[in-house]
Amino acid sequence: PAAALAALRDAVEVSPDDPRILPLRVELSKEHYANTGESGISLLNRCVENRSAVPDIEDPIGFLLCADAALGQPATLAARIAMNCARAAIGAFPRANLPRQLELRALIAQERYQEAATTADLTIRAVLPDEETLRLAIQAKRLADQPLRTFVRLALPRSQESPALQQELVRLALEDAPTTAVEFVTPQMTAADAALSARMLAARAFAAAGRVPAALELL
Repeated sequence: PAAALAALRDAVEVSPDDPRILPLRVELSKEHYANTGESGISLLNRCVENRSAVPDIEDPIGFLLCADAALGQPATLAARIAMNCARAAIGAFPRANLPRQLELRALIAQERYQEAATTADLTIRAVLPDEETLRLAIQAKRLADQPLRTFVRLALPRSQESPALQQELVRLALEDAPTTAVEFVTPQMTAADAALSARMLAARAFAAAGRVPAALELL
Protein backbone atom coordinates (compact mmCIF):
# COMPACT_ATOMS: atom_id res chain seq x y z
CA PRO A 1 0.00 0.00 0.00
CA ALA A 2 2.84 2.43 0.77
CA ALA A 3 4.19 2.28 -2.78
CA ALA A 4 0.69 2.60 -4.23
CA LEU A 5 -0.03 5.60 -2.02
CA ALA A 6 3.17 7.26 -3.18
CA ALA A 7 2.16 6.65 -6.80
CA LEU A 8 -1.25 8.18 -6.18
CA ARG A 9 0.32 11.26 -4.60
CA ASP A 10 2.33 11.67 -7.80
CA ALA A 11 -0.83 11.18 -9.84
CA VAL A 12 -2.48 14.03 -7.95
CA GLU A 13 0.29 16.35 -9.11
CA VAL A 14 -0.38 15.38 -12.74
CA SER A 15 -4.20 15.20 -12.62
CA PRO A 16 -5.44 17.03 -9.52
CA ASP A 17 -9.07 16.95 -10.66
CA ASP A 18 -9.28 13.25 -11.54
CA PRO A 19 -12.30 12.05 -9.48
CA ARG A 20 -10.94 8.51 -9.22
CA ILE A 21 -7.80 9.37 -7.26
CA LEU A 22 -9.13 10.50 -3.87
CA PRO A 23 -11.40 7.46 -3.24
CA LEU A 24 -8.46 5.21 -4.14
CA ARG A 25 -6.19 7.09 -1.75
CA VAL A 26 -8.75 6.68 1.02
CA GLU A 27 -9.17 2.95 0.46
CA LEU A 28 -5.41 2.37 0.33
CA SER A 29 -4.92 4.54 3.41
CA LYS A 30 -7.47 2.48 5.32
CA GLU A 31 -5.43 -0.62 4.54
CA HIS A 32 -2.08 1.05 5.15
CA TYR A 33 -3.03 2.58 8.52
CA ALA A 34 -5.16 -0.31 9.82
CA ASN A 35 -4.32 -1.22 13.43
CA THR A 36 -2.10 1.85 13.81
CA GLY A 37 -2.47 5.17 15.57
CA GLU A 38 -3.39 6.77 12.23
CA SER A 39 -6.39 4.57 11.44
CA GLY A 40 -9.80 6.20 11.27
CA ILE A 41 -10.99 4.75 14.56
CA SER A 42 -7.73 5.72 16.29
CA LEU A 43 -8.08 9.29 15.06
CA LEU A 44 -11.69 9.34 16.25
CA ASN A 45 -10.72 8.06 19.71
CA ARG A 46 -8.00 10.70 19.87
CA CYS A 47 -10.57 13.42 19.20
CA VAL A 48 -12.85 12.08 21.94
CA GLU A 49 -10.03 11.75 24.47
CA ASN A 50 -8.61 15.20 23.70
CA ARG A 51 -12.05 16.79 23.31
CA SER A 52 -10.91 18.20 19.97
CA ALA A 53 -13.07 19.01 16.97
CA VAL A 54 -10.70 17.31 14.52
CA PRO A 55 -7.56 15.19 14.90
CA ASP A 56 -4.15 16.83 14.80
CA ILE A 57 -2.69 15.34 11.60
CA GLU A 58 -0.30 16.21 8.79
CA ASP A 59 -1.97 14.33 5.94
CA PRO A 60 -5.54 15.60 5.28
CA ILE A 61 -6.52 12.10 4.18
CA GLY A 62 -6.78 11.49 7.91
CA PHE A 63 -9.81 13.78 8.07
CA LEU A 64 -11.60 11.49 5.63
CA LEU A 65 -10.56 8.36 7.52
CA CYS A 66 -11.74 9.84 10.81
CA ALA A 67 -15.05 11.05 9.35
CA ASP A 68 -15.76 7.67 7.78
CA ALA A 69 -14.98 5.85 11.03
CA ALA A 70 -17.09 8.29 13.05
CA LEU A 71 -20.11 7.74 10.85
CA GLY A 72 -19.93 4.05 11.73
CA GLN A 73 -20.54 4.88 15.40
CA PRO A 74 -23.97 5.53 16.96
CA ALA A 75 -23.02 8.43 19.23
CA THR A 76 -24.07 11.98 18.42
CA LEU A 77 -20.58 13.16 19.35
CA ALA A 78 -19.12 10.89 16.67
CA ALA A 79 -21.42 12.40 14.04
CA ARG A 80 -20.34 15.88 15.10
CA ILE A 81 -16.68 14.92 14.77
CA ALA A 82 -17.47 13.40 11.37
CA MET A 83 -18.99 16.72 10.27
CA ASN A 84 -15.98 18.69 11.48
CA CYS A 85 -13.57 16.31 9.74
CA ALA A 86 -15.59 16.38 6.53
CA ARG A 87 -15.47 20.17 6.48
CA ALA A 88 -11.73 20.14 7.14
CA ALA A 89 -11.36 17.71 4.23
CA ILE A 90 -13.42 20.02 2.01
CA GLY A 91 -10.87 22.71 2.71
CA ALA A 92 -8.10 20.35 1.60
CA PHE A 93 -9.98 18.84 -1.37
CA PRO A 94 -12.48 21.52 -2.41
CA ARG A 95 -13.43 19.98 -5.76
CA ALA A 96 -13.83 16.38 -4.58
CA ASN A 97 -17.16 14.64 -4.03
CA LEU A 98 -16.16 12.39 -1.14
CA PRO A 99 -15.73 15.08 1.57
CA ARG A 100 -19.06 16.62 0.55
CA GLN A 101 -20.75 13.25 0.82
CA LEU A 102 -19.35 12.74 4.32
CA GLU A 103 -20.58 16.20 5.34
CA LEU A 104 -24.10 15.45 4.13
CA ARG A 105 -24.09 12.06 5.86
CA ALA A 106 -22.92 13.64 9.11
CA LEU A 107 -25.60 16.34 9.02
CA ILE A 108 -28.30 13.77 8.28
CA ALA A 109 -27.01 11.54 11.11
CA GLN A 110 -27.45 14.50 13.48
CA GLU A 111 -30.94 15.12 12.09
CA ARG A 112 -29.89 18.61 11.05
CA TYR A 113 -32.08 18.34 7.99
CA GLN A 114 -32.52 22.01 7.11
CA GLU A 115 -28.77 22.57 7.26
CA ALA A 116 -28.23 19.42 5.20
CA ALA A 117 -30.63 20.71 2.55
CA THR A 118 -28.83 24.06 2.39
CA THR A 119 -25.52 22.18 2.16
CA ALA A 120 -26.94 20.10 -0.67
CA ASP A 121 -27.63 23.26 -2.69
CA LEU A 122 -24.13 24.58 -2.00
CA THR A 123 -22.58 21.23 -2.91
CA ILE A 124 -24.23 21.12 -6.31
CA ARG A 125 -22.76 24.53 -7.10
CA ALA A 126 -19.30 23.68 -5.72
CA VAL A 127 -18.52 20.35 -7.41
CA LEU A 128 -19.50 18.27 -10.40
CA PRO A 129 -21.69 15.83 -8.46
CA ASP A 130 -21.41 12.09 -8.88
CA GLU A 131 -24.34 9.73 -8.35
CA GLU A 132 -23.75 9.26 -4.61
CA THR A 133 -23.53 12.99 -4.02
CA LEU A 134 -26.80 13.47 -5.88
CA ARG A 135 -28.46 10.66 -3.91
CA LEU A 136 -27.45 12.20 -0.59
CA ALA A 137 -28.42 15.70 -1.72
CA ILE A 138 -31.88 14.53 -2.78
CA GLN A 139 -32.25 12.64 0.51
CA ALA A 140 -31.35 15.79 2.43
CA LYS A 141 -33.89 17.88 0.53
CA ARG A 142 -36.61 15.31 1.13
CA LEU A 143 -35.84 14.99 4.85
CA ALA A 144 -36.05 18.78 5.14
CA ASP A 145 -39.37 18.65 3.29
CA GLN A 146 -38.03 21.06 0.68
CA PRO A 147 -39.17 21.06 -2.97
CA LEU A 148 -36.78 19.52 -5.46
CA ARG A 149 -37.74 21.50 -8.54
CA THR A 150 -35.05 24.20 -8.29
CA PHE A 151 -32.48 21.68 -7.13
CA VAL A 152 -33.06 19.42 -10.14
CA ARG A 153 -32.84 22.38 -12.51
CA LEU A 154 -29.49 23.35 -10.97
CA ALA A 155 -28.10 19.84 -10.86
CA LEU A 156 -29.01 18.60 -14.33
CA PRO A 157 -26.45 20.65 -16.28
CA ARG A 158 -23.75 19.65 -13.78
CA SER A 159 -24.32 15.90 -13.83
CA GLN A 160 -24.02 13.25 -16.51
CA GLU A 161 -26.90 10.82 -17.07
CA SER A 162 -27.76 10.54 -13.41
CA PRO A 163 -30.42 7.86 -12.73
CA ALA A 164 -31.43 9.64 -9.51
CA LEU A 165 -32.01 12.95 -11.25
CA GLN A 166 -33.79 11.29 -14.15
CA GLN A 167 -36.24 9.71 -11.75
CA GLU A 168 -36.82 13.04 -10.06
CA LEU A 169 -37.61 14.54 -13.48
CA VAL A 170 -40.28 11.89 -14.02
CA ARG A 171 -41.76 12.59 -10.56
CA LEU A 172 -41.87 16.33 -11.22
CA ALA A 173 -43.47 15.80 -14.61
CA LEU A 174 -46.10 13.53 -13.05
CA GLU A 175 -46.95 16.38 -10.67
CA ASP A 176 -47.03 19.16 -13.27
CA ALA A 177 -47.95 17.61 -16.62
CA PRO A 178 -48.60 13.89 -16.20
CA THR A 179 -49.05 13.10 -19.87
CA THR A 180 -45.53 14.35 -20.65
CA ALA A 181 -43.77 12.35 -17.90
CA VAL A 182 -43.18 9.41 -20.22
CA GLU A 183 -40.79 11.59 -22.25
CA PHE A 184 -38.34 11.47 -19.34
CA VAL A 185 -38.45 7.71 -18.82
CA THR A 186 -35.10 6.13 -19.73
CA PRO A 187 -34.39 2.54 -20.86
CA GLN A 188 -32.54 2.00 -17.59
CA MET A 189 -35.77 2.63 -15.68
CA THR A 190 -37.66 -0.07 -17.59
CA ALA A 191 -34.90 -2.69 -17.73
CA ALA A 192 -35.56 -6.09 -16.16
CA ASP A 193 -32.85 -5.49 -13.57
CA ALA A 194 -33.98 -1.94 -12.72
CA ALA A 195 -34.89 -1.14 -9.13
CA LEU A 196 -38.55 -1.72 -8.31
CA SER A 197 -39.00 1.97 -7.46
CA ALA A 198 -37.73 2.97 -10.92
CA ARG A 199 -39.98 0.48 -12.71
CA MET A 200 -43.03 1.60 -10.72
CA LEU A 201 -42.28 5.23 -11.54
CA ALA A 202 -41.96 4.36 -15.24
CA ALA A 203 -45.25 2.45 -15.05
CA ARG A 204 -47.00 5.50 -13.61
CA ALA A 205 -45.63 7.62 -16.45
CA PHE A 206 -46.80 5.16 -19.12
CA ALA A 207 -50.24 4.95 -17.51
CA ALA A 208 -50.53 8.75 -17.37
CA ALA A 209 -49.79 8.87 -21.10
CA GLY A 210 -52.55 6.34 -21.80
CA ARG A 211 -50.08 3.54 -22.57
CA VAL A 212 -51.66 1.07 -20.15
CA PRO A 213 -50.27 -2.17 -21.70
CA ALA A 214 -46.72 -0.82 -21.42
CA ALA A 215 -47.42 0.14 -17.82
CA LEU A 216 -48.75 -3.32 -16.98
CA GLU A 217 -45.63 -4.96 -18.42
CA LEU A 218 -43.56 -3.21 -15.76
CA LEU A 219 -45.68 -4.41 -12.82
